[in-house]
Amino acid sequence: MGSEVSILRKHELEIDDPREIEEILRRGRLLHLALSQGDTPYCLTVCYGFVPGFLYFHSAQEGRKIHILNKNPRVFFQVVIETAIREAELSCGWSVQYRSVAGGGTARFLKEEREKARALDILMRQYSAKQYRHPPETLERTAVIEIAIESLSGKKSRPGNRGELLPLL
Repeated sequence: MGSEVSILRKHELEIDDPREIEEILRRGRLLHLALSQGDTPYCLTVCYGFVPGFLYFHSAQEGRKIHILNKNPRVFFQVVIETAIREAELSCGWSVQYRSVAGGGTARFLKEEREKARALDILMRQYSAKQYRHPPETLERTAVIEIAIESLSGKKSRPGNRGELLPLL
């Protein structure tokens, strides 16, 4: 993984244990993916699979994200788990409970049928222990993208008993 320096204002919120960062990536269900075309950012949410050093997601062969990734494969991403809102008496007293991982990397389109199937197996294991088939026609019409992770940082909310914990809907 990367060597990029994490700069957090509140150092006590930083997750610096690589095992905890990996746990968050393994437990996450949604990947928030940020792309950039020139000076125009684009953020979307995708299903993903994680193995140490890599993330995988799939897509149709055409569309905005495919167009952007072809021009600029640099990405930033975030995974958030254990989310809830803490209610308070004052507006600025409200807070969020969470554990998150953010990172950057470089995306590449997988071309070979074998590597696409392997990546889809990794993606599906994120959600289910069931084995899935990947018919050749499905692999042919599906874009499968690998992100080589170059930097990671973790952050968690400060534990506390202020206010009532409200699950996010």
